[in-house]
Amino acid sequence: MVRFAKWHPLVQFCFLLCVLLLTCLSRHPVPVALSLLGAAVYLLLTDGRRSLRSLLCVPVLVALVGGFNFLFAHWGVTVLFSRGDTQFTLESLIYGCFQGGIFAGVVLWLAVFGRVLGSDRLLAVTGRAAPRFSLLFSMTLGCIARFRENARQIRLARAGAGLAKKKPLHEALDQFSTLVTLSLEGSMTTADAMRARGYGKGRRRVYDPFTFGVADGVELAVVLLLSITVLAVALTGGLTFYFDPQLEWVTLSPLGAAAAGLLCFCPTISNVGEALQWRRLTFRCNLFHSVRRLLFADGAIRQRQEHFTAAAARGDRTSWCFERAAAL
Repeated sequence: MVRFAKWHPLVQFCFLLCVLLLTCLSRHPVPVALSLLGAAVYLLLTDGRRSLRSLLCVPVLVALVGGFNFLFAHWGVTVLFSRGDTQFTLESLIYGCFQGGIFAGVVLWLAVFGRVLGSDRLLAVTGRAAPRFSLLFSMTLGCIARFRENARQIRLARAGAGLAKKKPLHEALDQFSTLVTLSLEGSMTTADAMRARGYGKGRRRVYDPFTFGVADGVELAVVLLLSITVLAVALTGGLTFYFDPQLEWVTLSPLGAAAAGLLCFCPTISNVGEALQWRRLTFRCNLFHSVRRLLFADGAIRQRQEHFTAAAARGDRTSWCFERAAAL
């Protein structure tokens, strides 16, 4: 199930922007819960158990932000308990958990797009509009992974050569000094290579291997339509929830909730649709081969093919179809 990963980078970038705006700007628990659920379901379907690390951030962030707001924000009318002159209220606790859910949703969606939106796709989206920024950003992302790998190699090389020091601080400083020296040498090599290739001279041309087709246009239209629907419902007061002075569920438009749910589950729906189509085609193929084996079994293949060929010459289209199926 990789249909969402094959979307055009522009469509993926627009979807990321829309779903992050929905998660961050929403003031109703339902859209935030749908955003969390959509990202979590996609990670579970694509990565399985490997996504559990990313999903563990949800209860941690909700607990941390909720507890922090509960301890330091003392507004609301539903007092749970008091400590001296300080009152701890239910409204501050629920609002803190709500903000933690927003942070967790942003983290999960960034984890989703870290798997599907690579540096090449990011360059395809921002390469023409901001070529220097896109190049700097892609090089920075590459440097992070390269730093980790170089640090691991330095640590193993020092341990294998017997140069590791007993004090952890001194060993860490030596490894850091070696890593900085290696990084500076790599930056000089990169600068020389870019200068040799003529970087900064003349107009830069952007290579874009991605083609924007009709299916990409439909996907972009669906994403924008759902986003505009949620925005219109929110502006007209269809998604209203009050945390202060007390918890009050004012309105929840079914249209707004449905649009938000469809928007957040677009990647999952796309992947599940591709999986169902693959199963349908596999079933038809297996059924075709089973019928073929039943029709041309017991050593009568040549005789039946001759019969179907003669029937086709007479104009019998039914036998001609079977003869064409046997030839495949």
